[in-house]
Amino acid sequence: MPTPIRIEGFEHQKSVGAELSGGACLVDAVANGAGITFDTTNKRTGAASLKLIESGAAATNIQLGFASTQVLVGSAYFRATAAPSVDSRILRHPGPAESCKFLLLTTGAIATEFQGSDRITGPSIVDGNWHRLDWRITTSGTTHTTEWYVDNVQQTSAQIAGIASNMTDLEIGSSNATHTATFWVDDLVLSVTSGDYPLGGHTVLSVFPNADGTHNAGTNIMEDSAGTDIGVTAAWSLLDEAPPTGGSDFVRQSAVGASNYAEVLFTDTSETEIWGVEAVVIGQNADATLSHSISRILDSANTTLVEVLNGDMGLSNANLHAFRGIVSDPGGGGWTQADFNGLKARIGFSTDATPNIRWASILLQYAVPEVGGAPPVGKTKRTRVIRSGAVQRASRW
Repeated sequence: MPTPIRIEGFEHQKSVGAELSGGACLVDAVANGAGITFDTTNKRTGAASLKLIESGAAATNIQLGFASTQVLVGSAYFRATAAPSVDSRILRHPGPAESCKFLLLTTGAIATEFQGSDRITGPSIVDGNWHRLDWRITTSGTTHTTEWYVDNVQQTSAQIAGIASNMTDLEIGSSNATHTATFWVDDLVLSVTSGDYPLGGHTVLSVFPNADGTHNAGTNIMEDSAGTDIGVTAAWSLLDEAPPTGGSDFVRQSAVGASNYAEVLFTDTSETEIWGVEAVVIGQNADATLSHSISRILDSANTTLVEVLNGDMGLSNANLHAFRGIVSDPGGGGWTQADFNGLKARIGFSTDATPNIRWASILLQYAVPEVGGAPPVGKTKRTRVIRSGAVQRASRW
């Protein structure tokens, strides 16, 4: 079973302009450039995909951060409808001089290279269809290597001499202002476990809150935007929107209450095979002053699995920010449907509620293996049954 460190279906439809890492908390990707949108029409699965338009006049990229590693395994789906006017970068590991990159060429082909190394060209992907890219970048020795597949077909590896170095982020798009590619990305999964390569066919799904749990809301502490106590009014329906807007649709903590919280439950999944789960919490402070709050994901026994945020929601401004964290498997032996369906969120716990804290949206993104996906190398091919209404289909990977 893969061990993802990042699961991204772009279902929250929110990017921000700042990044903060520490403990279990990681703010959503750094977003650079005006050509970044969330496309609800051209998406592979779910409600949205990430669309990047590299204009040829400005850098356009999103940087996904993670803990330092010398092995990065990834899998994502890309779509393009036209070749760029110049060879343009769609994916890169920034870092040392020999950083690895994937490009969309003027011929419509995808290619990979290390900075200063020979270019390895793969198949054309400019046909309006979704194509899966699987890759493993290894920088642990004196030879750095990129291994890759496109749509289950293994490509020639790229290599360059180097020294052992660490990777700490992945850039979708380009920091080069001259690049001109327009492309879409969906269903991204990252791992730092070498044996997870290639991840193979998968889908990233998402669920939002659909019911309230048991609150400890207090009086005039956990409230809706109008000041009505949570418990008198429901919390879940204030946290189930994408994209999040803030406005008047949020849960707020308006007074200190280190033991006070609102609890919400999530829509159940029908999936029985789950690779991993990531929580996303989106909110803001009422103004640019620092405050404090906690956002937790718990299992059915009320054990905390991840603190997505324990600190300032506002990052010294009043904008919406997205925080994320990988949710620990409750049983430790791999996710089960029962594990997932027992998850809940608790928000609140503020020791400094001036300004008040506002939660706009909470969701869980989770990765599952998919029909038609190639089995990861060295792993057993097996069949599962997916039930969706009256439809049943066998899935093999």
